Amino acid sequence: REGQSDDAVARWQKVVELDTADAQRLKPSAHYNIGRVEYDRGVAHDEKRDRKAAEAAFQRSIDRYRQALAIAPDHYKACINLGLALIELDGDEEAAKVWMDAVRHRPECFHGNYNLALHHAQAGRYKDAIQFCKQAIAGDEGEVQPADVRAAAYYCLGEIYFDLGNLEKSAESFEESVELDDSSANMARQRLRAVTRLRARQLRQNP
Repeated sequence: REGQSDDAVARWQKVVELDTADAQRLKPSAHYNIGRVEYDRGVAHDEKRDRKAAEAAFQRSIDRYRQALAIAPDHYKACINLGLALIELDGDEEAAKVWMDAVRHRPECFHGNYNLALHHAQAGRYKDAIQFCKQAIAGDEGEVQPADVRAAAYYCLGEIYFDLGNLEKSAESFEESVELDDSSANMARQRLRAVTRLRARQLRQNP
């Protein structure tokens, strides 16, 4: 598989180095695809606990995504993946900025909105987190997301409302998540059960 990746990178690199009209049009995608390969290599090195090699691969990935964006600033997928690579090197705030760029270029972009929702929720900025989570849930009409991916956005919204003490909206969000993805991998069912019990107790105490 690594050999196949090397071959693909070599082909895309040839596109980058060509100076024809067709090559100019394809260069952003070539840089983007090389960036994806380097990111996957970084993940593989990280799983093998080779952090030095992982960081080098993540940095190469970042460089490629930035080259793609230098040519095509509206390449929203490069923005999203650049943010993911930056997170790997502790560039959380910079990642949020490029995800905002993705959302500006494509307001309905699921992953841009969802990643921003997670970013703001972790920082305790719940109002912003709810806004971006709802925008993610509204959906990307150009690329319909799988049910389990959309379920994750509802799960995130459920956790945000729970942290805010709004058990009713939290339960509603977890219920939506379960309806989209009823698999054992989805923790929403357990969270829904817990929130439902808390709501019942709350109602008994405050009839």
